[in-house]
Amino acid sequence: MTSSTTLRGLRVVLYAVSALILVDQVTELAITALPARLSDMQWRFGLFGLFAGRATPFLLADGLVLATALIFEDSRLIRPWAILHLILALPLAVGLAVFGLDVVQLGRTVRTGAERGFAMAAVRAGVMGLFGLAYCVMAGLIVFRATRKGARRHAADSSEQSLLVVTKGRS
Repeated sequence: MTSSTTLRGLRVVLYAVSALILVDQVTELAITALPARLSDMQWRFGLFGLFAGRATPFLLADGLVLATALIFEDSRLIRPWAILHLILALPLAVGLAVFGLDVVQLGRTVRTGAERGFAMAAVRAGVMGLFGLAYCVMAGLIVFRATRKGARRHAADSSEQSLLVVTKGRS
């Protein structure tokens, strides 16, 4: 059996690793993306591709946060984290739409011989963006629903345990 001190330490380590990964990725994106040039289609295309390229570390860190919060029943973190996923889905959906428009417009300006590379980069970024959007929505909804059901089930389990103790004491 593991002691509660060991479990608390594991919890801290898992959150720390997640935070380190997230801070590293956000810092890397900020350094690369700044200064912002929102009116520049090529910059927007590159930024979306950069986000798509960083999706895997973000998803790993996010999954680690979610798993840790669910395993250790960190109710103060679980629901807000689920809501954050649903909130992030909106700018991601808008970003995907703008990215799609930029791909169409930039596709006309790609020099001869570079079309295949451009298309592959666009498809990869688009697919990763779609998966990221689906993940945000699914993770947000599933975790939000699980915590609602989990809270009801936990309350029901607690009342059953209390009832068993009372019943056991009478026999």
